[in-house]
Order: sequence, then structure tokens, then C-alpha cells
Amino acid sequence: MRREAVVVSLLLALAGCGGTATEAMCSGRVSVPEYSLQFGQGLANFGDDEATSLEADSLSVLDVLLAAREEGGDAGDAASSLSASVADFVASMNSHDWSLSAALDDEKAVGRADVLGSEKSLRLANTVEAAVIVRCGASPTAAPPAMTADTLPYPSVPSPTDTEPPSSPPDDAQGHVATGTMVGTMFGLVMDPAQVSCVGRELEGVVDATQSMSGPGQYTAQFQSAFDACAVDFTVPSE
Repeated sequence: MRREAVVVSLLLALAGCGGTATEAMCSGRVSVPEYSLQFGQGLANFGDDEATSLEADSLSVLDVLLAAREEGGDAGDAASSLSASVADFVASMNSHDWSLSAALDDEKAVGRADVLGSEKSLRLANTVEAAVIVRCGASPTAAPPAMTADTLPYPSVPSPTDTEPPSSPPDDAQGHVATGTMVGTMFGLVMDPAQVSCVGRELEGVVDATQSMSGPGQYTAQFQSAFDACAVDFTVPSE
């Protein structure tokens, strides 16, 4: 049996051992759409210094996807398809000992990375993420991007009705994109660049007014006004 086939078989077997499916779905290092978005510029988007993190993210997302296959329906189908793509990528990278510079000379590894960054893979990732949110809650599993606005503290939530002035100067366009990307990933949304920037801009300067005893419904509903203002066709679940 070829080495790649052996690696994929071992990954699938190991991912099925230990812990419940719910635990696996809720313990990812990054959200599934966030993982897919990392491949938007292909394998060349990564450096060798990121190899360890990329390997950990890949194996973590594979665990989530394998667990999500048990959900059935659209989410299960999406998880089955995307898990195969992630497993193929992991197998290719294992053959290069996770050296990004070596993998860039391998057309197969480059092609498999491109598949993960494709629009199809992102749609599959969003379908899976919807099931993860239902199962695990809407809070993101990963730390926010380093460029997230100081006025949008994590895990605090901006309140669209709060009039307290911002604690730092207004964010530039890059900051808007970082904030919009984080929020879009949190809810598993596909937004065009204008919508991403708009959401980040709408959330600029608002300060968290959520009380410590607020429930998850109040937590997530505070983003609805930004989605509405930016023509994002999405209704934040109440629970």
C-alpha cells in the first residue's frame, strides 16, 4: 500500500478513537471556514515557520470534520467531502515532513492546498460550521486575529446601542477587514470583500455593554444590526 494511503487510513482510524463526537466537534483549534480561508493564496501563503501550526490546525480540523460526518444530512455530506480533501493534504505534507519549501516543489501538494482554498471547499466548510455552531455554540474556537480592534475586545461583544466613545483612534481599512473576517468566520458566513469591510466598519468604535450574566442569545444578537446595514443575508440565531 502506498505511504499516502497508509497515512490517510491511520488518520481516519485515530480520529475515530477516544472522546465523543460532540467533544471532537467542539474542540477545534480553529473554525473550519477559518482553516479554509488560510489557503486563499495557496500553499505559498505559508512559510516554514508556520508549518507546526499548520499541521496542528490541519489535524484538529480533520478531527472536527470526521466527527461532523455523524451529523448526517447536508452537514454530514459536506464533512465527508471536505475531510477527504484535508486528509489528502495532510498525507502530502507528511510525505515532505511538513516542510513548506519542499512541498511547494510538489505539484500534488500545491494542488491539494488549492482545493482547500477553493470556493467549493469554503461552502462545504460553512455548511459544517453551521452544525458546529448548533452543537457547540456560536463562540469562535480560536483566538481573534492580532489586528482585531481594541474597541472589539474578545470575547466581549459590541453593543450597537452603546454611545460610549471608542477607546482608541478609528481603525484603518486593514483593521476593518480583520474585524469583519473574524466576525464572518465566527458565524460561518461567505461575504464579499465589500461586506467584510462594511461589517468591520459598522462595528468600529462600539463598546461592549453586555452584562456578565447575559445569555448566548443576547451575545450573538448584537451583531445583527451590522449584518443588516451591510446587506448580509443572515439572521443571527436567538439561541
